[in-house]
Amino acid sequence: MKNPNKTNFKLNKLKLISGGGLSVEYTLQEVIGADTYHSKQKNDSSKMAHPDLEENLIALAPMVAQVFCFTNARDIVMTPVFKADVLQKESMARFVDFIHDKIRITGISISGEEAKRGVVITASFAVDNNQRVAINTPRILLSSESRGFEEKLAGIVDSLESEAYEFTYNSKVANPEIFDYSGEEVEEVEKNE
Repeated sequence: MKNPNKTNFKLNKLKLISGGGLSVEYTLQEVIGADTYHSKQKNDSSKMAHPDLEENLIALAPMVAQVFCFTNARDIVMTPVFKADVLQKESMARFVDFIHDKIRITGISISGEEAKRGVVITASFAVDNNQRVAINTPRILLSSESRGFEEKLAGIVDSLESEAYEFTYNSKVANPEIFDYSGEEVEEVEKNE
């Protein structure tokens, strides 16, 4: 069976599966004669997502941190009124990195068309006892400018949609030879003869 055209693929939901794998929910548009049909599809796979897809998900962490005001202290410290010295600014930058590292993006949900297109980012946050707490953003309208990152978010969502298509129809997955069974990257060891 021939793969559908990429322009007929519309991502609805993308979710990392606990224990490894990816769930992709999407709508396919098919034109037959003068009629247009839409069919909702779902692909759950135990295959690990390609690093390109995972990098796009990781890029969403600073946006989640901003939505939940985790980085407001940095914004205050960086203002000229605060008059932070270099050490204070460096300490705050390390703290923000620490917060970003505690956020794990688990997926996105996309809804709406054109100017009404929006996304909910699903994530979890590691609290002090290393348990994870779900922190899902409210729906973020991509055509808005209220948060300051919507244009960048729209680009990441478009990239995730493309990666989801590649995963679903072209088997773009992680190279299993470079990972151990836990999903951790394995370092290559040089052979000395």
